[in-house]
Amino acid sequence: MKIHKIHIIAEGKSEKVYFAKLNRLSRELIDGVLLFEVYSCNGNNAKSAREQWSTAQTKRDKKSNEEVLLVLDFDCFKRGDKDINAYNNFAKNNIYFFIMNFEDFLIQHLSKEKVLFWKGKMQQQNHFENPLNSGEVAEKIKGVLPTYKKSEVPFEINTDSLQNLANNYKDFNHGNNNFIDILLAILQRHKII
Repeated sequence: MKIHKIHIIAEGKSEKVYFAKLNRLSRELIDGVLLFEVYSCNGNNAKSAREQWSTAQTKRDKKSNEEVLLVLDFDCFKRGDKDINAYNNFAKNNIYFFIMNFEDFLIQHLSKEKVLFWKGKMQQQNHFENPLNSGEVAEKIKGVLPTYKKSEVPFEINTDSLQNLANNYKDFNHGNNNFIDILLAILQRHKII
């Protein structure tokens, strides 16, 4: 099977740590193959994202149809803090979102009980309709992941945590352009889950 690297432009350090862990797993399971190359746009910044997009477009292997995806937190668009048109100008149909933010995405890797606890706690805060800001979410996640710190992923990414992601994902209403759809398809294509 021919392996195509996926180039991901993401917001920050946490995402880079996540994909580094995912690449470590892919190297173990697919004969040393790195599935993802990640570029950080240093927060949800359209100018930096555009620069990283250009870099990724230059580095990708066009002959093998390597993809370039822009993966952003949805919460700032839902709150109206950012305008999606600034990103549509260059990324067009390759923009994907974490559920609301990276922390909501991380929670999906845990047990069903922890996910349901998190979902209930965040629904009480009306987070899925009126998203909390990054600092508030980072504080609340400690109720489920007590050792959580921004720029870290406080658990291993392995086949069990990825299977949790697949199973838990079914129970959330996600909307269009959800990054988990793409990620699960890639992991299933390469028989990681």
